[in-house]
Amino acid sequence: MAGLQSFQLLLLWAGMIYSAHCQSTGTNPIPTEAQKCVIDPSNINQPKPTGLPAEIKPELPSDCKDVSVQYTCSGPGSVDLSLSDLEPFTNYSCTGLIKNSDGSTLKTLPPVEFNIDCELKIENKQTVTNTSIELKWETTSKNCGAVLLKLKELSYTCSCEDNKRNLKHPKESNNPSPDEGSCKFDKLEPFTDYTCEVQPTYKNFKVSGKKTIQLKTKPGVPDKIEYLGLVAPESNEIMVYCEPSEVNFNFKGPEKIFRASLNSHNKTERVNNTSCDFYFNDLDYLTAYEVKVVADNGVLQSEPTIRKFKTSYHISYYVRLIVVPFSAVLPGVAICILNRKLKQI
Repeated sequence: MAGLQSFQLLLLWAGMIYSAHCQSTGTNPIPTEAQKCVIDPSNINQPKPTGLPAEIKPELPSDCKDVSVQYTCSGPGSVDLSLSDLEPFTNYSCTGLIKNSDGSTLKTLPPVEFNIDCELKIENKQTVTNTSIELKWETTSKNCGAVLLKLKELSYTCSCEDNKRNLKHPKESNNPSPDEGSCKFDKLEPFTDYTCEVQPTYKNFKVSGKKTIQLKTKPGVPDKIEYLGLVAPESNEIMVYCEPSEVNFNFKGPEKIFRASLNSHNKTERVNNTSCDFYFNDLDYLTAYEVKVVADNGVLQSEPTIRKFKTSYHISYYVRLIVVPFSAVLPGVAICILNRKLKQI
């Protein structure tokens, strides 16, 4: 019995010596997982999220297997947001808490600040007439494709600007869903260059992804010539010109041609010219004519402008009226006189 007690005392003494040795050296013979995980928050890489749904995946030491990171975010007018609550085109600051498996907090990571750009891509389809432009588009997103249809605050504005007159036509788009839209511009100028834009907005603020396209309306009907001036240098000649000058005349098309036609009871004469000046000669005396002039842009013609006139007489005209018939009957008269003289003999 005395020997057993001596052995127990020996074991107790050995344990006390071993425990004292461990405490003096600062070692633990069987460290826990949490004791193996040594974290310096300033050295932890926290890649910023670039898309939605947002994710932050901190790069923890390989020994930290039984820990997790829980992030809480704040934004304009909002606090205590989870990553799943975040929206695009908004400034956020998110702070991560490193937690043990039992829920206790080990460390706090430095805040991560970011703004997620969806990188919207707008694909246009357009319909163009001579007085209107209609834009239709579909939107895709590199970074927010998974949640694009849920972005109810995403909308669009449209505009088409006359490049020559710097006249802008803004318009709200028809926006049936966040990934598509359309808008139409009427009462535009024919054959005119326009710069058209589709601007995405989020919560009424412009965001990246604007689409710009250059378009030209189709040719229209040229302006009608207001008035035709007539000058008759001679009795059987006529000069035709436009009033006012064609300097500011709007052809509304690719070509600039004036076409004139001169009509009488027995003939029609047509002339094309790049200026509105025409000359007709060798006309019949005392004859009614109709001159018609149109502007032609190579696609469409203007409404015709018409003037009627009548050539005047010339002394040679009356000479012919007298001489020609007289010359026709003169031989007969001479023969008749000659016969009478012969009978008298």
